[in-house]
Amino acid sequence: LIKAGNRKVLNRARYVFTLSRHLLDQFARKGVDRDRMIALPPAVDFRWPDGKMSVPNRPEGLEARIKKKIVIVTVGPLVRARGLEILFPVMDHLEDLKDRVHWIVAGSGPEYSYLNELRRIHKREADITFTGFLSDEELGGLLQRADVFFDPGRVEPDNFSFTVMEASHFGLPVVSVKGGGMSELVIHEATGLLADERSPDDLARSLRRVINENALRKSLSTESKERSDDEFDIQRVFRALSSRI
Repeated sequence: LIKAGNRKVLNRARYVFTLSRHLLDQFARKGVDRDRMIALPPAVDFRWPDGKMSVPNRPEGLEARIKKKIVIVTVGPLVRARGLEILFPVMDHLEDLKDRVHWIVAGSGPEYSYLNELRRIHKREADITFTGFLSDEELGGLLQRADVFFDPGRVEPDNFSFTVMEASHFGLPVVSVKGGGMSELVIHEATGLLADERSPDDLARSLRRVINENALRKSLSTESKERSDDEFDIQRVFRALSSRI
């Protein structure tokens, strides 16, 4: 988690700020003095204006593909560390719901071609869309249209996601995996559902509940938005920094 060179820097630093309490604990176990570490409150600088934004029609025909469907959205760089290939076995577990849902993965990266090839192999061209890079406006429109935000958790140890906080601002219920920083971003059964294990079966079970239980989805959405407004304000980070510097 901490390379030898970084450890020297950390041990010489007056203060060490971490993005989550989980990372603070990890650093402490590696020998960094707890008294010099501060876990910043989770926060994000919201980058979209108020008001309605258009849903991107990229690739062509996306709007028609998602019409009258529950839209699951995953956002972020398409890199190996995210383990996004898990989407396909998760979708296999939701086979009976495929006519009701559509999964959109927004983002670009070195795994783009590989993931599209997996989509072809799994015969999911009609069920999963990879948009590639989206502008802020396009991404905002997509998040406004979405019904559920899915983060597969990280193969890396931090399991922290700024896009989860952005999704919460749009009132999206979050489905992800317990542990790491994710348990600080999502309150299980309140703002989203956290699977016990990073397994297709556990993740699909959580998604199925959000898809099938309308009252649950609405409740999670309301709580997600309220928590974002109350707790993910970037000003909280500034206050935390100013109190120690």
